[in-house]
Amino acid sequence: HGEPVKFLAMEDEKQMMLDMATKINKLRNGNFKSMAVICKTEAECIEIQRFLKKQGLNVPVINGKE
Repeated sequence: HGEPVKFLAMEDEKQMMLDMATKINKLRNGNFKSMAVICKTEAECIEIQRFLKKQGLNVPVINGKE
């Protein structure tokens, strides 16, 4: 099933999101069929989704209301 889940703590939010975009791109270019970014709040999910969209990554927010 791949590598174990990783928890990374970063103090700089923008750097964290840039790192996240880089990791998502690497995974998409690999053999991964699915992945998830789990956030604490829906507002945080939307903020990250907007940032990733600016980086050219189209990712949905899934909140259980679909």
